[in-house]
Amino acid sequence: MALTPRRRFALMGCMTLLVGGVVLTVIFSPPVPDGFEMEGCSGSEKSFGAPHALQSCLKHWKEGRTLDVQNFSVSNFVREYECALTNRRVFLSNGIPDHDLKGTGPFPPCEVNWAIEVPLSPSAGAHVTEPAPQGIIGVATNGVPIYGANEEDMPPTNAVEPPQGSGLTGSKPQGHSSSRYHHHYHHPYLGHDSKPESTTLLGYALDGYPIYGPLDDPSSLDDCNFVEEGSSGRYHVRLLSQVNEDANYCRHSNPEVRWRYVVGCFHGDLGENTRVTSFGDLDASSDNPSNSSLVTDDCTLVHSSGTPNLSSGHKNYPEPPLSLFSILLIVAASLVGCALLSSGGYVCHKRHQQYSLASQHDVFELDEEDFEYDPDEEVDPGDVELAAMDIEGDEL
Repeated sequence: MALTPRRRFALMGCMTLLVGGVVLTVIFSPPVPDGFEMEGCSGSEKSFGAPHALQSCLKHWKEGRTLDVQNFSVSNFVREYECALTNRRVFLSNGIPDHDLKGTGPFPPCEVNWAIEVPLSPSAGAHVTEPAPQGIIGVATNGVPIYGANEEDMPPTNAVEPPQGSGLTGSKPQGHSSSRYHHHYHHPYLGHDSKPESTTLLGYALDGYPIYGPLDDPSSLDDCNFVEEGSSGRYHVRLLSQVNEDANYCRHSNPEVRWRYVVGCFHGDLGENTRVTSFGDLDASSDNPSNSSLVTDDCTLVHSSGTPNLSSGHKNYPEPPLSLFSILLIVAASLVGCALLSSGGYVCHKRHQQYSLASQHDVFELDEEDFEYDPDEEVDPGDVELAAMDIEGDEL
């Protein structure tokens, strides 16, 4: 069935709005940040950026599908160094886990050249420090980063135990990937399928203190999940039953947060020996990163797993698709625009009909007012031509 001019007008307007909205969103959307933008509670939280992901990602990724670690298209790589003279523990990792994965979202894990430095011999800070609500707060022993308790790109939403209706599945043992293709853990047990012992080392917080498995009785832990041991100490992750997921994330404006699944605050000093950067391409002959300041002469390799993907290099970072909010905004604007264009086209259609029909009876009907005109009065040829055309485009 042929489209009437009114419908063609509305359809063209809708298509223009939709395409224009997508183009404007892409042009004026801010660049994907290396860090995370959510505000903390105390205003003194310490946030760290994240390197860009590479385009070497796990293949055959699909939500709900389980991938066997033996069949990963990109394998786990991690090296851990202890650097005594410079008081640094250095992790070089591609961020790919060393265990099976089940697709929990549309974004596959991609390699990230993580270079994470924490104090080798940590010391207590002058005061506790609020952890970043989003983004990295530590690193697991397999080199996968540990993130804060909030889900990315959302208002304060518990990533470990999300509320019903949020559309989130909660933190799983295998972790999940962000829209920036960074695989990470929020908790449960940081990659372990079952509850680890309280003596099991799970990773390190960014202040350098180790993170261990949960305690059945957490009464010895402070608000940071920290317990002192002489001049040192350690963190213990909490069981989910030991955290009130219904409470607000912030404890007023205090640096200690309530969703303290991993750390509730940093006990240690986050000084110059805490850095999160990117290592360069690894040199195949020396097996050291090209930016050698990370691995200095005082560094000793204490743990190594896997081999780096030397051929990957720094390829273009795969930009994430438009956010759901952007898509909904575009669709809503297009629907409103369509309605306005459709009603506007209808008004033009009716007024044009009135103008055309009235010209046959020597009367113009415009804006609900009738105007008699003198037939002997000189008429603009353009008006005559307009009045001689029907809205369907056929001559009268």
